[in-house]
Amino acid sequence: MFCSCLSHIWTCMIVFLSFLATGTTTDAEPVQWTLAAHNHAISRCPNAGNYFEADACMAVAAWMGATAFNYHRSSGACVLRACSGDLAVIAAMAPVEPDYNIYIKADLGFSLAASGRAIAIDQCPTAGDFPGVTACAFVADVIGVRAFNFAYGTVDCVLRNCVGDLAAMAAASPSYPGYDVYVKIAVDNTTSTPSCAYGELEV
Repeated sequence: MFCSCLSHIWTCMIVFLSFLATGTTTDAEPVQWTLAAHNHAISRCPNAGNYFEADACMAVAAWMGATAFNYHRSSGACVLRACSGDLAVIAAMAPVEPDYNIYIKADLGFSLAASGRAIAIDQCPTAGDFPGVTACAFVADVIGVRAFNFAYGTVDCVLRNCVGDLAAMAAASPSYPGYDVYVKIAVDNTTSTPSCAYGELEV
């Protein structure tokens, strides 16, 4: 209990210091963090700070120049990473680290729904191939596609024109090592892994 109180005091101090440094509060313009990978942790980007809980990481990310963080699900601790480039690709190619999640500073409108799987063509028609998650997410929004498969080895993705329960489709998609399934984030909770703003972290 005492440690928990100290942890929250530390978080408040971090938020206050962030306010002093930036002249604004984190609630004024919430930063969107997207869950990019399960059981992986980024190691290739510079360390921008280690903190006791994810709230602290999210509060000071901009101040510390961080664009991603590794979140340890058991302890709640996190490690800020100052990455540049395609954050979704960096997360997808990060080393395997059990009990870790990777969050990236992005509001792509899509979220990781299944790892090691790919939506098959008999589930949803193909709507085009593109290089990189950000390219797929952009084109998908333009043409109204709600899901895509991402091959993190080749950094290629395939748009899938799916209709219906996206989370269920992703979960039922065939096993396909080296691929991840991303689905459109919707306000009606048709997906199980929405992106989160400050203070709303998934575990």
